[in-house]
Amino acid sequence: MRQVVSSPVTAIVVVSAIVVVSAMAVAATLPNAHVDPLIGTDDMGHTYPGASAPFGLVQLSPQTELEPYSRGDGYNRDAYRYCSGYQYADSTIVGFAHTHFNGTGHSDLGDLLMMPTVGELQLQPGTALRPESGYRSRFSHQRETAAPGSYEVFLDDYGIKAELTATERVGVHRYTFPASEAAHLVLDLTANIYDYPGKTVWSTVRMESETLLTGSRQTSGWAPSRVLHFAIEFSKPVQSYGLLNDEEEIYRGFWRRFDQNQNFPERVGRQLKCHFDWQTSAGEEIIVKVAVSGVSTAGALANLRAEASGAGFEAIRQGAQAAWQRELERVRIEADPAVLKSFYTALYHTQLGPVVYSDVDGKYRGLDGNIHTAEDYVHYTTFSLWDTFRAQHPLLTILQSERTGHMIRSMLDHQQQSVHKVLPVWSHHANENWCMIGYHAVPVIADAFLKGVGGFDGHRALDAMVASAKFDRFDGIGAYRTLGWVPADQQSSAASKTLEYAYDDWTISRMATALGRDDIAAEFHQRATSWRNLFDPQSGFLRARNADGSFPGEFDPMSTHGQGYIEGNAWNYSLFVPHDILGFQRLLGPPERLQNWLDGLFDMDVDDASIAGNEDITRAGMIGNYVHGNEPSHHVPYMYNYLGQPWKTQTRVRQIMREMYRPAPDGLCGNDDMGQMSAWYVFSALGFYPVAPGSNQYVLGSPVVRRAEVEVGDGKLLVVVAENQSAENVYVAEAYWQGQPLQALYLTHAQLVTGGELRFVMSDQPRLDWPITTATTPYSMSP
Repeated sequence: MRQVVSSPVTAIVVVSAIVVVSAMAVAATLPNAHVDPLIGTDDMGHTYPGASAPFGLVQLSPQTELEPYSRGDGYNRDAYRYCSGYQYADSTIVGFAHTHFNGTGHSDLGDLLMMPTVGELQLQPGTALRPESGYRSRFSHQRETAAPGSYEVFLDDYGIKAELTATERVGVHRYTFPASEAAHLVLDLTANIYDYPGKTVWSTVRMESETLLTGSRQTSGWAPSRVLHFAIEFSKPVQSYGLLNDEEEIYRGFWRRFDQNQNFPERVGRQLKCHFDWQTSAGEEIIVKVAVSGVSTAGALANLRAEASGAGFEAIRQGAQAAWQRELERVRIEADPAVLKSFYTALYHTQLGPVVYSDVDGKYRGLDGNIHTAEDYVHYTTFSLWDTFRAQHPLLTILQSERTGHMIRSMLDHQQQSVHKVLPVWSHHANENWCMIGYHAVPVIADAFLKGVGGFDGHRALDAMVASAKFDRFDGIGAYRTLGWVPADQQSSAASKTLEYAYDDWTISRMATALGRDDIAAEFHQRATSWRNLFDPQSGFLRARNADGSFPGEFDPMSTHGQGYIEGNAWNYSLFVPHDILGFQRLLGPPERLQNWLDGLFDMDVDDASIAGNEDITRAGMIGNYVHGNEPSHHVPYMYNYLGQPWKTQTRVRQIMREMYRPAPDGLCGNDDMGQMSAWYVFSALGFYPVAPGSNQYVLGSPVVRRAEVEVGDGKLLVVVAENQSAENVYVAEAYWQGQPLQALYLTHAQLVTGGELRFVMSDQPRLDWPITTATTPYSMSP
């Protein structure tokens, strides 16, 4: 009997010692639909288990430690483990914060940390070794559950059940208290992820009534000038409260005449901590609704009233679950239980960002610090583009075409509001943080435009793309335009920058051609060949070059340090020519050279020294010297298709899915990076992958599902069928599109969104006689 999944949100998931049960009733006809927000929460992965709506601005999630970025004496490497605030191995919870990143390798946010307590009031977090020294509490995974839109945990030290849910802009808490003469809710406005002395620049709070608090806070971290406004509604009138400023106040003005610490309704400062107090009876529930806005407290209050006012906790939670149901059921699969769990967890992670940033009235804070209005679209933020241009954004062009158009308009807003007039590099909450390399908003826009995604002006977008590609003061672009490469004696990571610029330039050329802008197309077609300038015939690698054309000495192709590559080495990064794989193969010589390169990459040994001190490259994410735990190599397993050896692609993608995406709390092999790691799995599980976004092709692999139905828009379905599917049958013996033999080793986007059936016949023996011709080989720029 086939296991048909039509309701991915409804689930029972067993992960290690934890049973994760969705808040929705478990339907007897849907026994194997799994989504587990806890997968990837331990060490690598950096995901969070809390509640959010799809693409929601609020990510209401527990924090198990407040490990600072710095204690004032340099970088604290332990902070890296807490990029999302949560580690599965921890045994205490510090509180519940309202903003988090999914899977990043650097961090920020962690706003508005709340913690319910009873007994003696504590305003310091305490330590994991002595939780009673502060407001934190012990907890057990046996009494912790997580599901899309819902999180629940029992706080052992206080006997309080905490339940969380969310709308797009509102986090909703329900706390069930024991009988107590001293029940409290602590709001710690000093707490941050990646905190350091002085990160919280300023905070304000106002007790507007006995059930409403408003306020604002400004922080300076990864985002150098980030502002968040909030409105907090309590279901039970506050009986007493304190708005305290835990800093030495040198100037106290004439407000010193008041006792500002007890029941005084306003406070400002850099170290604000608030407490709200009640007497509670056994089993009494207090619901707290926290709305946020980048615009104003009035905007936060309007968000609260529009999304959560008057609604009970259960109704809001059911609304969150219904929203997730709508998004996740866009893909319905049949597969083995472990695959179901990994697939829907991955799909869930791909729908967490970018996030809504405009208020319900369309207003949003722009990059220029001013308030703007998105008239006929939703403005989005949090663009981790070095990661997500590869697969996460291409996936959204299929599953979230309208949102994609809004996201691109948001990028164009960024460019217009930028003092530099460039597109986002890595942006969040009305700030550019300039993280990583490349101008990778460019391929996201080009890929969407070439696929027919609407909602934005193509010519305006192309002009913005060209402006970003000619921003000479950024990361060696000026020298790159002059020399044809980024010089290693002037810039770090020079080889990686050159390679990524060349790919981005190719997508500009493609879009310019489609728009009839022939002068731009010719210019950037030439720039797209710049990767060739890095070829070192002596070593056979694409290497960083100095401004005079020489190659630096003491070259170590295994090392990830000081060789001109960012988060990678020469063996991996030389393969980042996704737009011209056959051009690279021909530059090397006979096809066997690149075939042997790929074979050796997966099989070679790597010594510890080569990856020592690299946070983003670990053994957990490596097969030989192939690094799947970081993004630059994600296309590499599919390169065999270009070389006439598709069975090797099939072997490797199945191995990666099996070994690198385990259904366990530590099941991800690397940071999820705003959904990119998960998007690789979603595509690959279905049997294809976008090796070169902008080519409009998806290169075939080896599906791990038995059947899938993918909603591709306008009521059309892409149906994927894998006959004879099993763990052993990793090879594709035959492939059919719409019942006709599929000779090409790729599908086009036009085919995919038209709908139809892609059928694979699986086997335990490789097919060695695929008809390899120019027409059947995926796209490369070189003829």
